[in-house]
Parts: sequence; C-alpha cells; structure tokens
Amino acid sequence: MTESDSLLLLDIARAVLGRSSGTRWSVRPTDAWCHVTSPAGVSRKHGWKLHLRATPLSAPLVLARATEVPIERECSFKFATAIRRVIELVDGWYDRGGSGKFVTGYPTDDEHFRVVAEELHRATDEMAGPRILSDRQLRPGSLVHYRYGEFLSERAFTDDGLFE
Repeated sequence: MTESDSLLLLDIARAVLGRSSGTRWSVRPTDAWCHVTSPAGVSRKHGWKLHLRATPLSAPLVLARATEVPIERECSFKFATAIRRVIELVDGWYDRGGSGKFVTGYPTDDEHFRVVAEELHRATDEMAGPRILSDRQLRPGSLVHYRYGEFLSERAFTDDGLFE
C-alpha cells in the first residue's frame, strides 16, 4: 500500500463534507477509525446503530455515496480509516463482533434511525460487501445492517483497580 492509499478514504470523506457545507463537523482520524461528529455531537449513550459493509474494492464508492446521508441528516458516524483496515475487517479470522463493519452511524433517536437507514439503503443499493454476522440486515441484499448497542462508553474502575 502506498501513502496515497492510506489517505484515500479520509480524502473522500473530507471532499463530501466540503461539498455539503459540513465545515462545522469534527473529523478525527485514528489508526483504525475516522470519527466524524456532527455539530450537535453524539447525545445518546446507547441506541440503534447502523453499520454498512464493504469490500476493500467497493469501500471508496460506498463511502462516497454513504457519507452524504449522515451529513445531510446530521448523524455522527465513523468509518475505517484506510483500505488496509477494510482488508482486516473482512478477513475470515477477524472478530465476529466487528467483522465487515466499514461504517457505523449513530442516529439521535429511533425516528432518525429509520430515516437514515432507508436513505443509506437507497444510496448504496446494489453495491458489494460481506455479511455482518452480528447484526440484522435492513432487507435482503442491503449493505445496511443494524443492532442495538453502546454509543458512548463509560469508563470505570474494574475489580482489579484498572480504569477501563
């Protein structure tokens, strides 16, 4: 992989934000994930999460199409930072709980979840990606999957005195 390969997905997200007047959004890339937070932020500790699947080959196009929806609907999200990360996520040995999850959306409430899910499905209809085994598929053949889960983790001391 070249240096430009590692920046491709980040460049796509920033381009969509720029076209969509998403200048007030926060973009925080890490080695594994790029967190894109709406001006309102993530307000819920848990709720219905949206996941999009992709292959290393389809990831740039999936991201280009899918990013427009959460930006327009002000839904914070994260995506795998680089193609090499997408390769890890679709590997047969990757942990089942995270396997195939290329984009994760954090809707603000249940109605927002329904609207964003439908629009993501339409934006990515007939695109390729592996099945997300830990989630329910929105409809047969859809890249959109969902499950109920934690949005913001609470840090606490464990019985061993560790802060997690």
